[in-house]
Amino acid sequence: MSVPGTRKFSLLLFGLLTVINSGIFLFKEKFAFKPYAESSVLYAPASSEWNRFFTDFPGEGQAQAKRLLDSLLTGSDTARRVQIIRISSFLYQEFGKQLGKPSPVVPYTDPWEMYRFYKADTTRKLWCGHLAMMFNYFCLARGIETRMIEIMKPGDHHVVNECYLPGVQQWALVDITYDQLLVSTESDLPLGLAAVRRMPAVGKSWRVQMANDSQRIFRPDTGYVQNYYMTGDPAYYYSTLNPKVVYRTSEKIRRYFLPESWYRILASAPSSNFLFYLKQGLALAWLLSLFFVVRRIFGSRK
Repeated sequence: MSVPGTRKFSLLLFGLLTVINSGIFLFKEKFAFKPYAESSVLYAPASSEWNRFFTDFPGEGQAQAKRLLDSLLTGSDTARRVQIIRISSFLYQEFGKQLGKPSPVVPYTDPWEMYRFYKADTTRKLWCGHLAMMFNYFCLARGIETRMIEIMKPGDHHVVNECYLPGVQQWALVDITYDQLLVSTESDLPLGLAAVRRMPAVGKSWRVQMANDSQRIFRPDTGYVQNYYMTGDPAYYYSTLNPKVVYRTSEKIRRYFLPESWYRILASAPSSNFLFYLKQGLALAWLLSLFFVVRRIFGSRK
C-alpha cells in the first residue's frame, strides 16, 4: 500500500522535473555537447573519418564529379600536391569573380548540384562556405583526405579547408576565397591552421601557391590573415555538412542525449561541458521520477 504523502511528493517531483526538462529543451543549444579536441588529435595522420563528407551525398553526383575530375586531372597530375592545386585553382578560376553575398536560400546542399547551380549563371553570388564545400567534395572524390574548417569569428565566420599530404604526414591549409591554394613554410613544409596560429606575430612568414601558378610570401600581420587565422576564435572541423544526415530525427535524438557531434572544435580556451552533463542528469532523473509515479499509481490500484 502506498503512503499518500509519498505519492504526492512523487507527483510534485515529477512535475518539477518535467518543467525543468521542458525549459532545457527550449534552450537546447545552450546545453549542447561541445566536442573539443586537442591539436595533437586533430593533426594526427589522417583517418577515414573525414571521408564521410563525400559518401553522405547521392551516388549519381559522386560519379559525375569523378568524371569531371578525370577530364581535369590528366597526364602528369598524379602527385597529391599537384592535384590539390589543380582542383583549387579550377574552382577559383570558375567562381572567384562570383564571390559576394548569396541569395537568402541556395536551392542545393549537394555539392555537385551546387557546382552546377553556380556554373549555370555567373551572376549568382556565393560565399567562402560554398567554395570550401565544393572543394572538399571534389578532393574526396579524388581520394584526397580533406576537411572543412569554419573559423567562428563573432559576426564574421570564415570557411577554409585542409588537405592531408601523406608523403610528409602534414595537413595543409587551403583558402580558395583568398587565392591561397596551398600554404607552406618558406622551406616548403605544409602548414595547417593550427600550425599557422602557433607562428609568432612578427619575424615569420609563409609561402602561398596561387591560381596563376605563381607563389607569394605572406606575413602573419597581413590583413585578413590577422583577422581570421591569427585569432584565438574557435575553429570547427566538420566531418559532414549534409543536412539530410545531420538533422535526421534519429541523429538529433542521439546528439541530444549522447556526447556526439558531426564536428570537432579546436579552441584556445575550451569551455566546460557541465551544462550538457547536467541535462543528462536531469533527463535521467525525469525518467526515474516517471517510473516511480507510474509504479505508485498502479500499485495503489492493487
